[in-house]
Amino acid sequence: MECYNNYIGIKSCGDATSTSGKFLEDIGISISKLSKIANEATLTGKAYGTQKINEAIEYVLADVRPNYNGVPVVGSLNDIGTTQVDYSGSVVLSSLCKDARIRIDKVTANAVNDIDTTLYIKDGSTITTFSFNTADDVYVEYTAKNKDIEIYLDDVLYLPYNTLGTCEWANNCCKDVSYTQGQTGLQVDFSLVCDFDCRFKGNSNFKNAVLYYTGVLIAQDLRLSENLNDVVRLSNEEKSIDREDIWMGMYEKYSDKVRLMYIQLIDDSCCKTCEGYDINWHI
Repeated sequence: MECYNNYIGIKSCGDATSTSGKFLEDIGISISKLSKIANEATLTGKAYGTQKINEAIEYVLADVRPNYNGVPVVGSLNDIGTTQVDYSGSVVLSSLCKDARIRIDKVTANAVNDIDTTLYIKDGSTITTFSFNTADDVYVEYTAKNKDIEIYLDDVLYLPYNTLGTCEWANNCCKDVSYTQGQTGLQVDFSLVCDFDCRFKGNSNFKNAVLYYTGVLIAQDLRLSENLNDVVRLSNEEKSIDREDIWMGMYEKYSDKVRLMYIQLIDDSCCKTCEGYDINWHI
């Protein structure tokens, strides 16, 4: 995840970059120790340390997420008439919920004629294309990175039926989505995808949870390392077990606090209020 790039640093590498302000040296792990554990696959102590930091971030996020369920379609946008019209404009969907993004699940192009053409989805400066025939639905499953997402065709041979702008469940989850549309003949099934993961990058409890769980992973590897001779391994096993237990205890202390914060974020968001109306949880 880009929001967690360079999250925990390694000072003794000569690279003091750490977006969290935390370093492995804070819990007594140096580059020399990492180099002794690193195997041939990771080659360097720095590469090994970075790998363990990333594994810890993924683990902590998975561990603190509440076990909510939810799935498919929040809404279906646009009823279609029976009158042929000239194509104009596009469909623009906007999430009004702070922590939710639009996911386009399926698009149906309703046209007088069946043609091979291209569907365009514009998400910020990124344009993604889908080749299809208008006789078939387009199963997109594209999640927007931005609040707004635009859907359109650009084909003079496409002859759509008139669009009647409606959103199903308009008094429920549709209130968290605004939309504009021209005469496109496009029906859009969409979901709201709630993603809170990046909200924790500045949280002190999350920073400490990641740091200590990185230590746990490294302590576990130390006990199993093939790069240490038998005498050193035996003397280090007891030390690594002690540190692993201590660091796991610290991890559990901080992760419990993050878990409570995660629940509160969901409770305060539109993602909770739409739970009964098929909102999709990104967990």
